[in-house]
Amino acid sequence: ITARLFKALNIKKGVLTVEFFVKAKDIYINEFAPRVHNTGHHTLNDAEYSQFELLLRTLLDMHIYSPSLTSKGGMINIIGDINLDKELIDHILTFEGAKLYWYRKTSREGRKLGHINVVGKDVEEVKVKLRNLSKLLYPSLNIW
Repeated sequence: ITARLFKALNIKKGVLTVEFFVKAKDIYINEFAPRVHNTGHHTLNDAEYSQFELLLRTLLDMHIYSPSLTSKGGMINIIGDINLDKELIDHILTFEGAKLYWYRKTSREGRKLGHINVVGKDVEEVKVKLRNLSKLLYPSLNIW
């Protein structure tokens, strides 16, 4: 999809992210973004080259490596009116393989304030860490 759009729009280099979901044999496109996307932020911690480094290499006409994961990983967004105080930060950082990225934005409902990347030995370990971080950040949701 992205390659066809680049060709149709005569774009020579850059990034165009396509956020999509697959259900059975159908593809549902949610968003086109002319930038790296938050769905790839996990590459900061679980890939040999992050999406950010690959973008810089593209723009600077440097060699571009094939993206490859170095471990299993995932990400949880920090959204909304969350008080990220020292106690909460300390608790987040007790999760082995967790890295906190805080954007230093003013907190308000619905606003993305940061994210947490986690890595683990397998997908199940990553899921457990993400579930536990979700409970810590959003205890009132009761969806676990």
